[in-house]
Amino acid sequence: MAEEPLLVVRPSGWCFFWHWVFCWLIVPLFIALWKRADLELRVYDDRIVLERGVLSKTMTELYIEDIRAVEIRESFWGRMVGVGSISIASAGDANSVLTAKGIPHPRLIHDLIQEQRRRVKGAAVLTDE
Repeated sequence: MAEEPLLVVRPSGWCFFWHWVFCWLIVPLFIALWKRADLELRVYDDRIVLERGVLSKTMTELYIEDIRAVEIRESFWGRMVGVGSISIASAGDANSVLTAKGIPHPRLIHDLIQEQRRRVKGAAVLTDE
C-alpha cells in the first residue's frame, strides 16, 4: 500500500519571476519549468524526502527523529511573495543538510516539521515509560 505524504512542495513560481517577465524568450521559460520540476520536498509522518532531478533522480531521506535543526532563509523580496529556502540538518552526520531553495511558505513547512518532531518525541517518551 502506498503511503500518502502529509505535504508535497515544489519551488514557487515567484522564484522564476524574471523568467516569466521575459517569457517572450522561450529559453528562460523552459529553464524555469525545468528547474521547478527539478526539486520536490515531501513531508511524511516519520520522514522528509527531498528528490532532485528530472531525467536522473537523486532522493535523500531524513527521518524526523534525526533532525537536529531547521533553518529558514527569506530575502526581502522573498518575504513579500512568500518564498524562501529551508535547510534541514541531520543529527546523524555533521555534513548532512537538506537544502531546498525557492520553496513557497517556508515558515508553514517549518511549523509542520516542528509539529512532527514534537509528536515523535512525545511518542518516544510514552514508550519509555
